[in-house]
Amino acid sequence: MASEIAAKAQNAFVDDDFESAADLYTQAIELNPNDADLFADRAQANIKLGYFTEAVADANKAIELDPSMAKAYLRKGTAFLKLEEYYSAKATLEKGSSLANDERFSKLIKECEELIAEENCDLGSSESNTVIQLSDRNSENLKVAVEQQNGTHQRKEISAVNSKYR
Repeated sequence: MASEIAAKAQNAFVDDDFESAADLYTQAIELNPNDADLFADRAQANIKLGYFTEAVADANKAIELDPSMAKAYLRKGTAFLKLEEYYSAKATLEKGSSLANDERFSKLIKECEELIAEENCDLGSSESNTVIQLSDRNSENLKVAVEQQNGTHQRKEISAVNSKYR
């Protein structure tokens, strides 16, 4: 019975009916909760639906049931990538790559490395102290300084001593 429902789910997935596919995979999982493939396939449907946290949970369950299932690592890594958790994505994809010789792992690992480097460059450029000048009218009343201290950004607002009110 679970295999029949899984086949319907696969057909729905192929037809780009990801909502139905996820629902059918859920039904199949209820009938066979120890089938890692069902969890990995539902993870893929969840990725297509944009439910990335759910996809990670499904991939984790698939990995728990079958630690050698490369496609579960691929789906977990993809979901982490979509969640912008690049370090977690890279670590997961590297683990999956060690299990299967699949070009998709290499491609996604490279993408993670590029995004991590880009993220590090963005953080590096904001490390210097910056003072934002407000318009001439407001600069008398308020200056905003942004400075980096101990790896965190803090915002300080400094009011002018001689505030003018009308």
